Amino acid sequence: MNGSLTNNDVFTFIGDFRNNGTTINNGTLDNQSFLINTGTISLETGSHFKFNNGFDAWSPSLFVWKAGASVEVAQGTTLETFADMTTESGRIFIVNGILETYGLNFTNNGILKGGGYIFAEISHGSTAKIEPGNSIGTLAVSGDSDLSSATYTAEMDPIAGTTDSVSYTHLRAHETDSYL
Repeated sequence: MNGSLTNNDVFTFIGDFRNNGTTINNGTLDNQSFLINTGTISLETGSHFKFNNGFDAWSPSLFVWKAGASVEVAQGTTLETFADMTTESGRIFIVNGILETYGLNFTNNGILKGGGYIFAEISHGSTAKIEPGNSIGTLAVSGDSDLSSATYTAEMDPIAGTTDSVSYTHLRAHETDSYL
């Protein structure tokens, strides 16, 4: 696609989709095949972008992600990018598959959710939120991670004795007072 595409409902692409122009999503983009972006993808407030296959973002591509929008890496899917990704202002990033990126930054009410695997350095700013698992589960992270000021929300099942968790290979945590 070399022009522009505006989605106000559900747009599912089954064959490869190459975006060289501008795609504006007001509904749901459902990637069933492979997406190559050399243009701009804009996720409007309240919209959702679900990766079910692959995604390549080539410079100078833009991924504009507005407050209240969510991006999901579905189970069995790998999303690989060659740049840092930033989630802020109420944006939601759901990782149930595999995310490989250089850096993942969460600031200003950005939310990281899911039960998948992240291969990246993760940093969190004030008011960032981590919500691991999908009704008790683990979000696994391989890379240097700083949880110095993030809010951690976990679901607990006292009868089964299980809880959501985050599994890290490298972790920097700055603890002041903590209560369980």
